[in-house]
Parts: sequence; structure tokens; C-alpha cells
Amino acid sequence: MRGFMFRNAKGALLFAAMTMLGVAMLIGSEGNEGALIRAAEDLERQKVQAEDADSGDGDSPVAEGFASADEVQLEFSSDEDLVDSAQGLDPAPDIEPPFIPAEPQVELVESSAEIIYN
Repeated sequence: MRGFMFRNAKGALLFAAMTMLGVAMLIGSEGNEGALIRAAEDLERQKVQAEDADSGDGDSPVAEGFASADEVQLEFSSDEDLVDSAQGLDPAPDIEPPFIPAEPQVELVESSAEIIYN
């Protein structure tokens, strides 16, 4: 697959043309700005707007969800209030486990098997 496109001269020419067209769209040409130049200009414009907003009149509006300085301070709970006393239902099951003896019960059975050596 690697060399398949360049076996045919038309395929190689098409590949080269598509590559140059993509680069021209990305970077741009003399009369036309490319996507990278437009993105850089947008970022620069946003940076200038952010700097202007920061160095503005000094009284920036308070964002929603954040407390301002003149509001009442929050009181935090103590550690004793946060610890659960663990009262409630016992999580142990009501069914008793089956009795399994500690030592297995083994019955020895004698057999009359003989080993014969040849």
C-alpha cells in the first residue's frame, strides 16, 4: 500500500496537488489568509480584550455562584458532627453458615491390591 500511489504518475500528481492545496488552505497565500493566521489573529484579539477588561474601571461584576467580600462567612461543621455513629440495621445475614468440621473425616479402606514386579 505504501508505494501503490506512486506507481501511477497520475496518482502521484494528484497526491502532490492535494498536499499543496491543503498547505495553502492552512497557511494561506498572498491574497488569502489561511486558517492558522486567522486563528492567531483571533487569539491576539481575545488577549487584548481580556487585558482591557482587567485594567478597566476596577469594579468588575461579581460572577454568579461566588460570594462577595461583604457576605456572611460560612461556618464549618466540627469533626464530631461529621462522624457517623453507625446506628441502624445490623448488616450481618440472619442465615447461619453450614457447619463444616475443622478436620475432615477420612475413612481408611484396606484393599487387597498387590504390586507385581516383572
